[in-house]
Amino acid sequence: AKCALPPYTLEVHRDLEQAFQFAGCVVNNLQFTWGVDQKILRCTASILGKSVTLISKTSPEFEAANPFTWEQATYKSGSPLAAIDTLTAIQITVNNNLEAVATLNNTKEISRIRRNGFRTVEVQFTFEVEDLTEYNRFKAQSENAFAFEFVSDDNKIKFDLPKVRYTSFPLGVGGPGRLTVAVAGKAKYDSVTGKAIGVVLTNS
Repeated sequence: AKCALPPYTLEVHRDLEQAFQFAGCVVNNLQFTWGVDQKILRCTASILGKSVTLISKTSPEFEAANPFTWEQATYKSGSPLAAIDTLTAIQITVNNNLEAVATLNNTKEISRIRRNGFRTVEVQFTFEVEDLTEYNRFKAQSENAFAFEFVSDDNKIKFDLPKVRYTSFPLGVGGPGRLTVAVAGKAKYDSVTGKAIGVVLTNS
């Protein structure tokens, strides 16, 4: 009841006398990154915790599955969705906008974890620049749908962003060579689908 999300308890053992146990942990930021220069779909989490104590280390059970090294990827955009082949790198960041709240509770720990704003979804795409299609979308501040699907053996992960609006479109050219642009944007809440982002994982 004192936390904006269901909390976790995490343990970290740094090969010292005891392990650190972090209680009341929630994921504040979750970032997914992938591209043609990365073989592994990476996910980075920023975590807020309520308290930490020292405990005797427990025996871990390690995941037996291989890392998600994606073999095939499909990208679609527009309405209706159509395949695109100009993307080279993608980053999606979900920010829960949580904060630690201290109260006069006779402890040295935070009392609650609350939201200080709406959940936001920020994106960054790196495109091969072949025409002005994406620039014209930025200039008009129009909203565009994106869908990404990764396949690795019997595993699949799919991202749906029904409404994305670009917030920046850098026009600088660093020098001779291949022309790319790293655009930033935000996923907007879509009242039809009831979401700003949808992620579906199917594994073996």
